[in-house]
Amino acid sequence: MRIRRDYNEPFFRRRRKNRHPVRNFLLVLFLLGAMGYFVSRQPDRIVDLALQVLGPEMTPTPLPGALAAQAQDLFWAGELDDALEIMTRVVGMQPDRVDYLYEYGMLLIDLDNGRNDLALQALETAGDIIQLDPNDPRGYALRARALVWTGNSAGAIPVARAGLDISPEFAPLHAALSRAYIGQGQLAEGQNQGLLAIEYGPGDVRSYWAYASSLAYSGARDEAILEYERTTDVHPAFLPPYFELALLYLASNRDQEAIDTYDRILGVQPRNPRALLRQCEAYRKVGQFERALGLCQDSVASDPDFVPAQYRYGLLLYNEFDFEGARAAFQACVTLESGNLECTYRLGLTYYYLAQDSYRADCAEQRSLECPATEICQTGWSLLEDALLMAQARTDTDEDVEIIREGLSAMSGDVACNGITGRPFPTFTPPPESTEEAAGS
Repeated sequence: MRIRRDYNEPFFRRRRKNRHPVRNFLLVLFLLGAMGYFVSRQPDRIVDLALQVLGPEMTPTPLPGALAAQAQDLFWAGELDDALEIMTRVVGMQPDRVDYLYEYGMLLIDLDNGRNDLALQALETAGDIIQLDPNDPRGYALRARALVWTGNSAGAIPVARAGLDISPEFAPLHAALSRAYIGQGQLAEGQNQGLLAIEYGPGDVRSYWAYASSLAYSGARDEAILEYERTTDVHPAFLPPYFELALLYLASNRDQEAIDTYDRILGVQPRNPRALLRQCEAYRKVGQFERALGLCQDSVASDPDFVPAQYRYGLLLYNEFDFEGARAAFQACVTLESGNLECTYRLGLTYYYLAQDSYRADCAEQRSLECPATEICQTGWSLLEDALLMAQARTDTDEDVEIIREGLSAMSGDVACNGITGRPFPTFTPPPESTEEAAGS
């Protein structure tokens, strides 16, 4: 059917005259205000509606709040690495949001295993928080905790105290102060602050962790074990306290409980190199060598840059006379950490035993200066010289010095090391005192 159009009627009809302008104006203002309020209260919902209108072709970018909630779920699931990765994105999106910066910094410290690189990042983040809001106690709590982790307990105490002036009942400040006092040898005060952390933060796993650590460092082993167990009840998937609990079990000869604790960690993170290494050591303690060797090997495979695993794996192979395997592990250790004393002299001793094997296999009949064992010995001797100088320059290394000197003595008198016989040992010479120091003495 054809629709006939009356060309006398315009296509765009003239609007009727507005008979109620004031009422309509107020209605428009009301609608705009309601829409603005809705947008301010539910921005995520507005974005979702917009994406629905635009169609499925667009890939939505998660908002910082949604990502932070996802990181929180991962934290409670024990996936701290993944939580940190997401919080890194969140902080990149909103670098001026204090609550995001604080959680990001605390995760950095949770994951710092003594290497200090993550704790140093947390220290910088704490500075950002304090600059953004000097009256927010979270910046001081994060800074104090990061200072403890980087070995500056003395510097952490005034920082935590400054935070308590702002918020006397903020549990993380008391937890950081507990660790700082313990680091300074003030054991009773460290325990008191740990108790206050639990009192003010009964749901904060880091408060219980700090108090348990204060008991452990104070030598109250049984009480510490009970408190660590309580800590794991507060947050069963939070793994850092489990490592300290397992070490206490081992020190108390509760070996199976230690092994079970490492199993619990590996149940959450099957390839955790630190847990694999510690379980390797636990099985070595109970005499299950093959099981221990496999676990140390797994630890190295999981993280080839993990120096303690390379050293322990090399030592197990060394004690089983697998000197070629031990050489590879100790060499990896020295390459990763050139100043590692134990790895350096163990590598030197390994070269000595490899030289003996080479001499017996290839040179026993020749007795020639061109025997390859001689060059192998030279490498081992140089490593032991370096290790001896390192050990003499430090304190509390008497046992290491004795082992190194025994190795040098054995090499100097061994026919496999032709050309080294009678060579003197190096002697460490302390640097000369400055004029001021000499005058002061």
